[in-house]
Amino acid sequence: MYYIYFHPLAAYPGPKLAAASSLWYFRSHVRGTTPQDILALHNEYGPIVRIAPGELSYVSPIAWKEIYGHKSGGQHEFAKDKKYHAGFGKEQSLLNADREYHGELRKQLAHGFSDKALREQEIVIQEFVDLLMQRFREQGQNGGKAVDLVQWYNVGLLFCDRH
Repeated sequence: MYYIYFHPLAAYPGPKLAAASSLWYFRSHVRGTTPQDILALHNEYGPIVRIAPGELSYVSPIAWKEIYGHKSGGQHEFAKDKKYHAGFGKEQSLLNADREYHGELRKQLAHGFSDKALREQEIVIQEFVDLLMQRFREQGQNGGKAVDLVQWYNVGLLFCDRH
């Protein structure tokens, strides 16, 4: 009763089962249909949906920027939820670092993503895009056949000369 009617997230729309327990979310994960299930909820309930007792899902681009975007002017970034980053182990990386270490890593990597650095890599990036398109044409028989990208990913066919 508390989670459905009195919890701070009780005013947000979503299925009552999702508000009451994590069973709905767990079942969705086990079935492997979480993205489709959450999309269906957004189609039914709108841009903000309660998907677990203490969890909301947002689809607004503004919310995405607010939640995941880089903060400036002394604003603090949202802390990363440990349950989504537990698989990375104890060693911190850019993906699971705490706020302070994440900032240090960002400073070290920032130059590589500057406008100048990216422009210097444009020729290399374009070569790989051209190679990708060439492989699509070859494997897809110029649009006459579907290409199994899962197979490409799993066996590395993209950059191999063998098909």
